[in-house]
Amino acid sequence: MRDTDLLKFQRPARYLGKEQNLEFKEPQSKDLRVCLCFPEIYEVGMSNLGFRIVYEFFSNFEGLSCERCFMPAEDLATYLQERREPLFSLETKTPLKDFDLLAFSLNYELNFINFLKMISLGGIELDKSKREKPLIIVGGLTNPEPLVSFVDIFFLGEFEPQANTFIKALKLSKSLSKREKFSALSEIEGVYIPDFYCLERNSLQPKEKEAKFPLTWQYYQEFKDNFYPKNWLIPYIPLVFDRVQAEVQRGCPNSCRFCQARCVYFPYRQRPPALVKKHLISLYEKTGYEEISLSGLSVIDYSSLEELLKEIIPYFEKRKVGILLPSLRPQGKASKILKLLNFAKKTGLTLALETANPLLRRKIGKYIDIDDLKELVKLASHRQYRVLKFYFMIGLPGESFEEVLEIGSFLKELALLYKKEKGSYPQMNVTISYFIPKPFTDFEKEKMADFEELIKKKDLLKKSVRSLRFIKLKFSNYRVSFLEYLLSRANRRISPLLREVFLKVEEGADYLDLALWKELSQKNNLELEYFLEEEFSFKSIIKKDGKVFFKSSV
Repeated sequence: MRDTDLLKFQRPARYLGKEQNLEFKEPQSKDLRVCLCFPEIYEVGMSNLGFRIVYEFFSNFEGLSCERCFMPAEDLATYLQERREPLFSLETKTPLKDFDLLAFSLNYELNFINFLKMISLGGIELDKSKREKPLIIVGGLTNPEPLVSFVDIFFLGEFEPQANTFIKALKLSKSLSKREKFSALSEIEGVYIPDFYCLERNSLQPKEKEAKFPLTWQYYQEFKDNFYPKNWLIPYIPLVFDRVQAEVQRGCPNSCRFCQARCVYFPYRQRPPALVKKHLISLYEKTGYEEISLSGLSVIDYSSLEELLKEIIPYFEKRKVGILLPSLRPQGKASKILKLLNFAKKTGLTLALETANPLLRRKIGKYIDIDDLKELVKLASHRQYRVLKFYFMIGLPGESFEEVLEIGSFLKELALLYKKEKGSYPQMNVTISYFIPKPFTDFEKEKMADFEELIKKKDLLKKSVRSLRFIKLKFSNYRVSFLEYLLSRANRRISPLLREVFLKVEEGADYLDLALWKELSQKNNLELEYFLEEEFSFKSIIKKDGKVFFKSSV
């Protein structure tokens, strides 16, 4: 497709691939051709820091040509389907089917259908047993099993430690058959080839001599300068997170027992503040963004945060550049940080509290000092933060209806505290999620609360704050939460069902229609309850630091 043809579609810049700071190498005949794919539209995919890191690394590798592809918007997807034209890469408009390797970044179960859609649009056979090329690899998943019918290789954990080894092995095996590639790549730690394993009594067992058992989850022990995107691409359209990002840490020092990311990205690692400062200033000078952000699971716990901010604030304040932090965990240091950021634009203060009940907070490992929280709210009123954003969960293990009502009472108490200092109420935007017991966490064997219970709790909470116009509640979609719960813990027997759902979605069905999932599961001689009742855990065949388990809070 020519660039001029893209004018037929909304936001054609999504598909141009000619951003400022792009240093693209035209593919040579002997190059290994890789397309890095993201199953969301461009504005979401290019907001992902991990995607940018891998793209720049691949692009700088000798003998490898790397391009990008994102989930097309509905208008382009329909156009391609009607004309039977294949989905293409941004840089050279090459059809996906003509690449040697498609590398997908997948970190969310609800993107499985988009993943299958991109493969199908690319003119590629969904069933991996019926295709020789391209090789499809997926990274980012904690439970890859639902996709084993479609994916050739999964990479487990963080890619950086094995990046050089993996690319070199791919280049050397370029002319080999798929089976020979599998043998060569299976020697690399972190590579999981599902064809080498079988499901026996709800547990995975090796069936080929090359199969590693247990598998090793990879993590990057040191943050080195060469794995940070130095050429920050500047798009022609606004992104979801349209700013420069600097990763200050990986992992989290806290012990929230429900948090999958804390377990998966264990151990906790930090970047030296001098290196973060160097990255931020370098990227700002190449981009001119008006906002920068510090990235990490719990940035407030970054031990050098105060030191770093004192170093960079004079530079960025002089240039009228805002500094953004993710949600804060109330603690003594948070108030100091808020005072340091007084010059920045006040977009809102975000606090993830999860529950208002202190005993329940202790049970889930969410340790918050209420006195620190109150001081933070008072300080926010003096610093002109007019919007306070909160995150809570309902449906936690052992949670009572009374404990759900405490959320409303707690918000009222904080609002009155703010008003006493400011003279007016803040706008409180409150996001309520349904608790999902995720694999790798301490709660992975718990069951998700049933629909009736969650709806009763939802209605109860809404009623308790209905008269308070300054409190705006936003609840998760139950169907989304349930499917995330299902797919995060299902074994490989669900693959045929996933394919059937995708085909129905292609005919116009709603992916979130739970009745559809139930109907198709019965057609495939399956019951959804089977995947929720059986105690399958992909974690059981993985080791990290020589141990066959991940960080636990207990």
